[in-house]
Amino acid sequence: MQAKFRHGNPLMVDYTPSGAVAAGDVVVIGSVPFVAHNAIAADKLGALAARGGVYRGVGTNGVTEGEEVFWDDTANTFEDANTAPSGSPHFGYACPGQTAGNPTGEIDVIHAPNGTTA
Repeated sequence: MQAKFRHGNPLMVDYTPSGAVAAGDVVVIGSVPFVAHNAIAADKLGALAARGGVYRGVGTNGVTEGEEVFWDDTANTFEDANTAPSGSPHFGYACPGQTAGNPTGEIDVIHAPNGTTA
């Protein structure tokens, strides 16, 4: 699981993947990271979260509360602007009280790609 839904009211959009998608997968379409709440079989209609909600995932040590967070689609991690690979899509903002230096390395992130709000 790449991004675990914690709470909130995400905006869900229809999505039919060409390959199977697991629950919690972050699916990057164009420059926007979407999140699958449920598994979606290949070529079957499902839904992805387009924005809104709070998600937990692995973050790098550079991420701190309130900071912009980007999705590293290769490492499947949340990154800050200094550590994100070039072209990584903007995922949202680190929640208050979050730092990737915690013992588990997991952080909570508000899903607001490209500054969108729920």
